[in-house]
Amino acid sequence: IGLALYRFGYQIDLLRFGRRAIYIVLLASMLLWLSTVRGAGRAVSLPEASGVPGERRVGVIDPVLAAAASALGAWRVALALASSEEPWIELRIFGPNGIDVQRLMPDGLAEELIDPGPPALFSTRHQRQLRLSGEGGLCSARSGPVSSLLLDRLGIDEGVVAPVRSVMGSGQLVAWAIDGPCRDDIALLAAIGQELGLALDREETARLSRVSAADAVRQALARDLHD
Repeated sequence: IGLALYRFGYQIDLLRFGRRAIYIVLLASMLLWLSTVRGAGRAVSLPEASGVPGERRVGVIDPVLAAAASALGAWRVALALASSEEPWIELRIFGPNGIDVQRLMPDGLAEELIDPGPPALFSTRHQRQLRLSGEGGLCSARSGPVSSLLLDRLGIDEGVVAPVRSVMGSGQLVAWAIDGPCRDDIALLAAIGQELGLALDREETARLSRVSAADAVRQALARDLHD
């Protein structure tokens, strides 16, 4: 537009016009680069649980829920886990009053937690989802009913959900009552869910190591008594 006005005889300072055009091009390039980098994933540092490794499963989960609530600005964060060793669903809800622990029957809910969907920002009232899909932090928008037994039980209209996978089971991490939810919250909660799954795997590995060591001591003691 500036060049067209200059061609039609309007008085334009070409030096100032060119300098500002270069500024706009540079700023647009920076915004494109930042949007690509921010969606590529976020590193999350979770608090280290205290206690003996292998015996601190609760001490691993509860601080992560509190950290997720603080990072997202959420009033409530819940973790629903379907364990391969327990016949019930473990539900832990972090809120202003602390941790609420519930045991749910697996009717229908277990299938949903065993194969959790991708991380998403959802609205059950408006029937919309913004899902994190593939590499590079790409998101896809979907319209339609948001069907989830877990969300129905918690009574959530809007929030962020992410899968949690570990060797002992899988589940979903849900955050709601967020002050100004946005696209970046999806990648953040997904990273927290991934780190929580790895932390649970480390706890299970430590527990198995302690059990194996205890069995070795029992067997050695049994051999000595037999002799």
